Amino acid sequence: REALEYAERNKALNNLRNVSFLLGNILSPVEESSESVGERFGKFDLIVANLPYVSRPLYEKLPRGIRGYEPEDALLAGEDGLDVIRGAAKAVSERLVSGGTVIFEHSPEQSAAMSAIIAENGFAEIATIKDLTGRDRFTTGGKQGGPSRPSFHPRSSR
Repeated sequence: REALEYAERNKALNNLRNVSFLLGNILSPVEESSESVGERFGKFDLIVANLPYVSRPLYEKLPRGIRGYEPEDALLAGEDGLDVIRGAAKAVSERLVSGGTVIFEHSPEQSAAMSAIIAENGFAEIATIKDLTGRDRFTTGGKQGGPSRPSFHPRSSR
């Protein structure tokens, strides 16, 4: 909820009118028929996801400060850390317009597996983007069938 408050403040500061933030489990807020949210939003041009991606072995090595601060299910995602992302990739594919883009955050060690997961779910133009420390951190893919998608590049650290 706190992240949504920050996002709403940033939206107002940047005078954005065509951006919406929803709280829920992956795409559940847009799938709920009780408020016809799914009809209101339809399909998306861009979906960015920072889902749990910590593997069991890495979780066991995390400092107590991190494990004690974050709930386990906010970090841990199966033995290899990709269980939640595997499930989300298919759902995301179904909610993007042709030519739409997905961006998943992940651990640097998961880059190859992320590219494979995205490809298995019908995405093309797959690319990995480094974070500001130079480590692989995001994998993007474009849904096939539409115009070429824009390139995403992190800001320069100059």
